[in-house]
Amino acid sequence: MKYKDVDFRLICNNFCIFSLSDNLRKTLKKAETTGLIKNIDKVKSILTYGYIDHSAGLTLEILATCMTDKNGTFQFFDVDNTTLKIRIGMVQEDDFMLYDDIGDKLKTRYKDKVNMILRNYKVSKDIENIRKIETLDSLRSKEYPDDVLVVFQKDEYKEYGEACWVRIEKIEKKENYFSGILLNEPEKDFGIHNGEKVFFHLEKQDDGSYMGFADLKKKATRKKAKDKLSLKELIKEYNKDKSSIEKLLAVINVLITQNVYLLYHALFGKDDINNIEQFVKNLDNLDDLKGKEFTTSNPIRLKLELLKTPQGEFFFPMYSSPQEIPDTVGDCSIVEKHFLEALILAKNNKHNISAVIIDPFSESIILGKDIFELLDEQIKIVEKLLKEQK
Repeated sequence: MKYKDVDFRLICNNFCIFSLSDNLRKTLKKAETTGLIKNIDKVKSILTYGYIDHSAGLTLEILATCMTDKNGTFQFFDVDNTTLKIRIGMVQEDDFMLYDDIGDKLKTRYKDKVNMILRNYKVSKDIENIRKIETLDSLRSKEYPDDVLVVFQKDEYKEYGEACWVRIEKIEKKENYFSGILLNEPEKDFGIHNGEKVFFHLEKQDDGSYMGFADLKKKATRKKAKDKLSLKELIKEYNKDKSSIEKLLAVINVLITQNVYLLYHALFGKDDINNIEQFVKNLDNLDDLKGKEFTTSNPIRLKLELLKTPQGEFFFPMYSSPQEIPDTVGDCSIVEKHFLEALILAKNNKHNISAVIIDPFSESIILGKDIFELLDEQIKIVEKLLKEQK
């Protein structure tokens, strides 16, 4: 079967195997050169997990390349431990099949990636329910299931009805009444513009189908502009509603524009430690150390201060300001780095970092390891700049 002939719900949150067309094979060859995926010339299909990105549409996470043995049993060769996705438009003409995950073997095998998708692309209850409403299906974009066609009409344009795309955000109180964001600028002046909120209702037609009509009499109330919230305020707002993707992204969008502070311990070589101990022993009073200079014979190493749980998990602490660092941390050096540069240190740390934690001793936020995948492109840019500076 082909996606162009089926319902988007068939692919969403399911494992699917897509045949490799020449076009898709050519695209994935580029990923093969980076080592993310293997055996593109040998395999005939790929294993994917389908989900809806509210703004980018129906998406397929590529989990593995597929081959079959002499018994027709699929063998899966996993994609490297990173995210590799394609949009449905690239394969909607290609053959695919649903994979019957008997015993939840694939759910277990790809648990981390599936859970990452469920977290990162979680939507409101309204949007979840909107995706279940079949009366909207004839109006939906095939590639963007959350986008629907809505007709705009005005008295002076009685003979003219203009259809525009609206990304649905909310089910309003009335039956068959919704609101969303207008995605394109109408040709006629309907008093509403691209990016603004629009209300619309569904009307059943004589043939049993439904059409959406904009309610131009109802205007979205504009909220007074507020000062931008600080990082601490954004974290506080997120902690009130940790299911909100918007609030999480608001925190991340601020973090990637600013510096954070890390704690380091200075580590002396053995020779230097012995020299210091001997030097101190020869003093009558420690006050005599004031004003003295000491030259080390070995390089001083800086050891990053991590947080470790009783269960052995390591957390990578970052502080939004020096004031967030408690006095109880002891004699540490404070090093200022850009958030993305600090994120690289966390990603490459020899300990298996479970999460990054911002301001662990006050209003804090924990960012799981999927933050590395979410900001993968930005991290690569910073890594390249750091290499060029050396």
